[in-house]
Amino acid sequence: MCVVGSNPIARSNLLPLVLVLFAAGCRSAPTPTPEPRHTIADELAFLKQAPAPPPAVPCTTEPGRSHRVVKGETLYAIAKQYDVTVEALMRANRLRDARSLKTGQVLRIP
Repeated sequence: MCVVGSNPIARSNLLPLVLVLFAAGCRSAPTPTPEPRHTIADELAFLKQAPAPPPAVPCTTEPGRSHRVVKGETLYAIAKQYDVTVEALMRANRLRDARSLKTGQVLRIP
């Protein structure tokens, strides 16, 4: 800093006002460099470089794997036919009672 002058007030209860001017040749603090601005083109280029999202988690039921209940069928017989447990069938179809099957009902097979 280069001190150029101060105020001429001579009162003892007041602090002197100091004027600070920067003259040629005086050292000053470095001017901060502004951060670069991002454009939409920059963002799009960044997104193109981003890795692909992870693959979707496979569902527990194969697509299209279902069974239409015919008259007289039991949940046990259907489970045995598809090699799954009765509990798995009940859970996949949100059944509370294994005896609640109705003719024509479509069950999801896990």
